[in-house]
Amino acid sequence: MKNITKNLVALAVALAVCPVGECLGTSAEDSLFEYGSVDLSDMVMFSDELTDNSSQTAILANYSDNAHNFGYYLDENNVEVYKKFMTLVNPSDENFTITLPEPVSFEVSSLPNSPDFSEEDMNSLRTAVFSSCKPGFDSALFDIPDIFWLDDTGIGVAIGNMTYQRNKKYNTYTCTVKSLTFSISPLDSFESVEEIAEYKTILSNAVNSFSPQGETRYEMLMNIHDRMAQDTFYSLDGKFSGSALSVLADDTGAVCEGYSKAFKLMCDTLDIPCVLVFGNYDEEKNTAHMWDYVMMEDGNWYAVDLTWDDLDGKDGLEYQHDYFLKGSESFNTNHTPEPNYGLTYLTYPELSEKDYSPVSGTVTTEPVTETAPTTSSQETPVTVIGDINRDGSINTADLVTISKVLFGLSEQTDDCDINGDSRCDVFDLTALRQIIISI
Repeated sequence: MKNITKNLVALAVALAVCPVGECLGTSAEDSLFEYGSVDLSDMVMFSDELTDNSSQTAILANYSDNAHNFGYYLDENNVEVYKKFMTLVNPSDENFTITLPEPVSFEVSSLPNSPDFSEEDMNSLRTAVFSSCKPGFDSALFDIPDIFWLDDTGIGVAIGNMTYQRNKKYNTYTCTVKSLTFSISPLDSFESVEEIAEYKTILSNAVNSFSPQGETRYEMLMNIHDRMAQDTFYSLDGKFSGSALSVLADDTGAVCEGYSKAFKLMCDTLDIPCVLVFGNYDEEKNTAHMWDYVMMEDGNWYAVDLTWDDLDGKDGLEYQHDYFLKGSESFNTNHTPEPNYGLTYLTYPELSEKDYSPVSGTVTTEPVTETAPTTSSQETPVTVIGDINRDGSINTADLVTISKVLFGLSEQTDDCDINGDSRCDVFDLTALRQIIISI
């Protein structure tokens, strides 16, 4: 169908610029379009080569399967990239190719293998390619702190065979890319994939042995916050400063990215919704900051900045709670979330206006039940469309459950069929989002 449509469009354009009856009789050399392909397998692009404020920012911090994943907000091409990068929780340095569900097209004045290929043309190519993949791998690295070993500035992208259509009248080229081949590399802190695998085990053991103390979500988060502040100090020179390793399995110091990812990793293990937030971006100084949003039992999101709460001080044990479970009214006086992360747009949860209160903020949600019209007094849970985890309410926790099913991390159940088509797919995820938005 696409080929038929393309041919009809080409014919319509030709008839529009030629007298009726003449264009149909012209030779192939005189036709309006010229078609071909170019092998660009040797051209590897890196995200840090992007211009126009599209380069990734080093999250250095300044001194002053969860309820919300950035992967929810991706287009089809980036979803495929996201799903593949999710698998890198198992370290590998092997190249891999992803077929794009929606081929990417862009226009240039000359082909890449031509001496007339300009920097403007190169920017058009880079932007088109990275728009179809960078949000995918950025979102995966934000959502999954377990991928601690990957150098996000060292992700190479090759487009291989590229087809083109040349407009002879205007001498422009419309190029189309159908697949991308990725090359990845570990951070300089690691010497081999084998060493990364060893650290993966070290990190896993550290997480499993952490055992947060407390009976409520508030108490457990406080315990995580305080112990991490006591055991970690801020340093730009830490061996693994930007990863969860720096807080949970290393003693050489962390930056805000390390603090935030370690905090999120522990929240993930406890099924406490937690999101990394990028912000306080200073373009001139090329600095930024990172912190966390967590969802409490009341269904609202609150901010935690463990980096700024860790005062280090005497013996590195001083800390505070000035930035623990704060609402926007107090927290945003010196924190500004930044949604634009290069070509990636980060969709953050809405922060509660008020700070969290451990006394009034905790809400216990009882399952929705009904009594069957029989002589039995037993209460039976009502099956509610959208309540996938059957906790009696429909919320973002159900989005987590269905996402794990779609990514193959959990088994499918009948509750995942939101739209009633007897399948569990991305359309059910979309339907569930609409239900939650309408509540």
